[in-house]
Amino acid sequence: MFRFLKPLLAAAAITGLVAAGCGGSSGTPTPPPISDPMEIITRSLDEVQKSTSLHVRVTVDGSLDMSGLGEITGGLSGNIKLSGTYLEGDVDVANQALDFEFGVPALLALSGRIIVVDGYSYTQISLQGEKYTKSEAGENLPVDLPSPGASGSGEIAAAVEEIKKQLDDAGLEATLEGDAKVDGKDCYHISIKIPADKLDELIGEAGEAAPSVTIEDAQLDYYVYKDNLRPAKITASGRADITGQASLEVVITKYDQKVDIKAPDPSQIQDDTDS
Repeated sequence: MFRFLKPLLAAAAITGLVAAGCGGSSGTPTPPPISDPMEIITRSLDEVQKSTSLHVRVTVDGSLDMSGLGEITGGLSGNIKLSGTYLEGDVDVANQALDFEFGVPALLALSGRIIVVDGYSYTQISLQGEKYTKSEAGENLPVDLPSPGASGSGEIAAAVEEIKKQLDDAGLEATLEGDAKVDGKDCYHISIKIPADKLDELIGEAGEAAPSVTIEDAQLDYYVYKDNLRPAKITASGRADITGQASLEVVITKYDQKVDIKAPDPSQIQDDTDS
């Protein structure tokens, strides 16, 4: 599952929803059309578990008032523009590896790269120089690496009912919109309106770990490729008292394509004498 999506998915009250895209095989028959948005969501969750690799791009737009976030800003202040913020890279599920670049132009043109391979994490951050720091791979990664060979349970009907219940309990309604395209491929488009009171309730449940934020409105859109029922894109937008209007888009492509993730050359890795 993808860690950067967890707060978004919790707000939507859909357990396990993952954004991912694919370049499907032309020899794979296209499934019959589906009219139930819950079935589309559930079957896409089943299909994404079968992936061996994928490419992720996350972009963020909007603004953030640092004064409203308290101590978690590390002393930063002012209104930070989020435009141009991104995270992009490959995930090799089969070999439990990833290679991501990121950038936050508004934060002193911050950029960097994180590589996880062979049980180690290599991190390079522009503000700390050009070399990578090496450590054992832990849990604080931009992506939770799924287990290789995972597959869905196939119990579509039961899963549909469970997601329907979660949506109903949260006061949400999934609507199948008109057809759309992602990466040039035909997609289902499902929209989910998220009540502000539900988002505020979830933020409140986070306790002191979360800043004091009041969400005024939010919208989630989920896209699924028609040819193979794998997820294609998530877009989320909303307005909060400390951010104004902000949006996030996640697109993942190149499903099951060959990726070659390698550790940096030893000359690029910082050792104790460099610190």
